[in-house]
Amino acid sequence: MLVKIGFLTFLLSSLLCLILIVVCRKSGELLDNHNGVQNIHKEPVPRVGGLAILISCAIALAIFALRFKNINFIYLFLAALPISLAGLFEDIEHKLSPKVRLVISFISAFSAVFLLKATIVRTGIFFLDHLAKYELIAALFAAIAIAGVTNSINIIDGLNGLSSGTAMILLLAIGYIAFKVQDFFVLSVATLLGAAILGFFIWNYPYGKIFLGDGGAYLIGFVLAVISIMLVKKSHEVSPWFPILVLIYPIFETLFSIYRRSIKKHRSPLFADTLHLHSLFYRRVVPSIFRENNIQLSANPATSPFIWILCSFSVIPAVLFSNSTLLLIICTAIFILLYLVFYKLVVKFKLSSIIKRG
Repeated sequence: MLVKIGFLTFLLSSLLCLILIVVCRKSGELLDNHNGVQNIHKEPVPRVGGLAILISCAIALAIFALRFKNINFIYLFLAALPISLAGLFEDIEHKLSPKVRLVISFISAFSAVFLLKATIVRTGIFFLDHLAKYELIAALFAAIAIAGVTNSINIIDGLNGLSSGTAMILLLAIGYIAFKVQDFFVLSVATLLGAAILGFFIWNYPYGKIFLGDGGAYLIGFVLAVISIMLVKKSHEVSPWFPILVLIYPIFETLFSIYRRSIKKHRSPLFADTLHLHSLFYRRVVPSIFRENNIQLSANPATSPFIWILCSFSVIPAVLFSNSTLLLIICTAIFILLYLVFYKLVVKFKLSSIIKRG
């Protein structure tokens, strides 16, 4: 049944995206007019792909709730609704400040903690595990983690297929481990969300016919965080560092952005800029590889696969060592070091120079 409903979810999401593309272009409404700091596209594009993912997931989760008499599928959707709708409102009206959206992400996070009991009870670090024995602290740990990951997917949403492709890779890893430990709930959610994202992905990559928007990015990040916490909580076979390593690319991109903006630039960490790794790679490295006349259009979709490969350097070891906290911590440290070296090479134009010499 999971495969069948997953396929239908993919079809529905794809169809809804097509409808949104046609309707938005004909009406001239709900379009991203490429006037933002981080925007690189040349023509107005519908920015409500998250709506298609939200609707298709809602229907799929409702079917599973009824079929398996598991209210948690409904609870997950209800918890995700505040931040998803806030993101969609921002996509449409552009009137919701980052601070307000951050507060709403915490509302969704605490909703998941309350409805799904998605608390962090194990961290793999002795003194934190001792603190996590207290329910209030375990709930606070979880809320911070969920809100953080929710916003992290939005941080990496800057190029065609980047966030959606990355999310499918992360969901595949989480779903595979859920299958191994027989966690049907997490496996089902990962499969259904992945199917809905794939329906969007075929319209977004490589040509960018529709964008994910804040609504879609927040929904994906929220679900990734919640099912990760629930997987670790239910199965002691899975190390608490498994989801950390799986999600380390968007997590560290967010933490590094906060450091770069607040410490290095003395600006608000909520201030948007174009200094993310994917943005710099798009502008400074990919043009050295692809030298077509219309380099901006070719560089956009060409950048995402390089970031997917980078992401795989955390996902693969996470899957291989999912039950070994020590190895996962070591791999996390190695990935962070790899990211920083890679970032410095891109910033200093050294990576493009190496490519040119090659």
